[in-house]
Amino acid sequence: MSATLRYLRVEAARALTARTFPLCAGLTALLYLLSTLNEMQLNSWTNGSVAYYFGVVDNFNSLLDVLPVVAALCCATSFCSDWRERYVHAILVRTTEGRYCACRLAACFFVTALAVFLGICLYLAALAAFYPLIEESGGYLTWAYADLVLGEQPVRYLLCKATIKAVFGGMWSIVALACSAIVPDMLITVASPLFLARVESALGNLLHVPDALRLGYLSDSMIELGSWQASLLHACGLFLLYAALAGAAYRLLVKRRLRHG
Repeated sequence: MSATLRYLRVEAARALTARTFPLCAGLTALLYLLSTLNEMQLNSWTNGSVAYYFGVVDNFNSLLDVLPVVAALCCATSFCSDWRERYVHAILVRTTEGRYCACRLAACFFVTALAVFLGICLYLAALAAFYPLIEESGGYLTWAYADLVLGEQPVRYLLCKATIKAVFGGMWSIVALACSAIVPDMLITVASPLFLARVESALGNLLHVPDALRLGYLSDSMIELGSWQASLLHACGLFLLYAALAGAAYRLLVKRRLRHG
């Protein structure tokens, strides 16, 4: 266990000190800000609130479809670098294959989720400098956490939605990492979440998958289960489940690539 924790610290430090970590956080904030500008213009730049804009942008802006790609930029290309530079073989001299995969998956997920969360917090802080957290007139475009807004708990409302997006980003980073074990090309790895998100959406419509299991509905906080706690646990739990499945695939794919090249 101590060896696993030591190597996990190495992987986490590598991810946190990489240039892609602040890049992911900055691009997330920029993506949200750009998505908000049109709505601000429609409101004459003076009306609205932080909760209102976050809800509107989160649910009605196709620009945010790029967020999984931004998330993949953070850590998902790490295996591509290891494979291209043959660094992976040097790593496996000092640790086991299973430990390498497990620690890489954990670091990739949590560091990416942290980067997305910090990016959203930067965006919310920028909005809070010019707008109130909530407005008396209401009009919030939200589903799962309306009770928090109505109960005048805007900070908790914002944190819940930011947490869901962060876990959503972490999930896509694991999916992209699994794709990198199939084709260790950085461009393909980063672009894979955008393609797979389209496939998931199309298959969901074709197979009539319940909305409560659909990634888009979950990430946009459109699934309400009676309380904000249940809604949050449901969304994050499913994202973690999907990430675990992608992580298992990554483990098998890395094993196969190391055996057969």
